[in-house]
Amino acid sequence: GNVTAACVGPVTLRVQWTAPADTGLGAGQGLRLFESGGYILETAFDAALTLSHNVTLLPGNVTSWTIYGADKGRRYYMRIRAANSAGQSPASAADALSVEP
Repeated sequence: GNVTAACVGPVTLRVQWTAPADTGLGAGQGLRLFESGGYILETAFDAALTLSHNVTLLPGNVTSWTIYGADKGRRYYMRIRAANSAGQSPASAADALSVEP
């Protein structure tokens, strides 16, 4: 699904996304997250998601996550993908957000 982020406090980010109906792994193998799947949230300081890359594994029953202690003046990039025993979905496009200094 699509991912968006917003500053909800001086050093707090809120990341939200929409659950995919199917991830394109083929008929019968789509990642339906209400069937024991989850999400992989990636955050980093660069668009390639390599600088200070962080991975957070989340249960499939959530579609938002709060990041506390963000660095003031830093730009964050994030993307989300679905996962279950059948595999992983393609990653969403990365969203970028700058934390005010």
